[in-house]
Amino acid sequence: MSNVQGLKRRRIIIATELAGLTHGTTRASIELFESGVATTTRIVTVGPWANFAARHLASFDCGVALCFTSENRLFPLSPITASPSLTDGRGFFPASRAEFWEFAEHGEVLRECRAQIERAIDLGIRPTHISSLDAALVLRPEFFDVFTEVASEFGVALHPGQSTTITNAGYSPREIIAEENLIAADAALNFTDLNLNSTIEALMSFEKALENIATDTCELTIEAAIDSQETLDIFGAERAASQRISLEALTSNRARHLIDEYQIETISYQRLIEESSPEDL
Repeated sequence: MSNVQGLKRRRIIIATELAGLTHGTTRASIELFESGVATTTRIVTVGPWANFAARHLASFDCGVALCFTSENRLFPLSPITASPSLTDGRGFFPASRAEFWEFAEHGEVLRECRAQIERAIDLGIRPTHISSLDAALVLRPEFFDVFTEVASEFGVALHPGQSTTITNAGYSPREIIAEENLIAADAALNFTDLNLNSTIEALMSFEKALENIATDTCELTIEAAIDSQETLDIFGAERAASQRISLEALTSNRARHLIDEYQIETISYQRLIEESSPEDL
């Protein structure tokens, strides 16, 4: 008899991160979809691999990871719009969200958000949700206003970040989401926020994450990448190893068996939108 028999049926959105940023993270997202584990992905449309990501992922449930910082100075990212307040002295996004918060102008942030989502549409993607890389738009209420405005404008759901992150925001993003009748998962966990050393350890962590899902719909965020020199150069040895191990673990048969064992239904953001707006179907 299963040790989870009798538990309330729960639902999970399994989301891959950073598609479009590197070849490694993009290939990992493709493999996680093909393995039947991932139910959505988020594309960094200002990333150098965005076109490649769109070509291979547009038929799946896709969101847009809105980008306003560029931590890695070897592979800097730039805004789509000509927005002086969003760039450093070299024309790239600032290296930290603190710098972004200090100089960014509300109107230019709004315009850049629209441009990044519109680029996804131009690439053939039908965005179902948006997120904020590095939580840059979430941890300050004045920028969260922009985040919610573009979500409403484009009719997409929001991923405000993992639950532990928004708890430290100093205000309640989820209360605002509810007040404005926007769509989001009830909670979010970050699977790859760990120092993983083996696929066995990763699968144990995955099982623990499944055990901790207690709400109706939870997003489980996965950062994975194939092993490559590009991945190593951009993310560093420790993070790249964790990404590779995550991919190996979650494309295994054991990962799919765990989802079935814990009686968790996997859904997409598109499904969440359809359930929230039945009158529009």
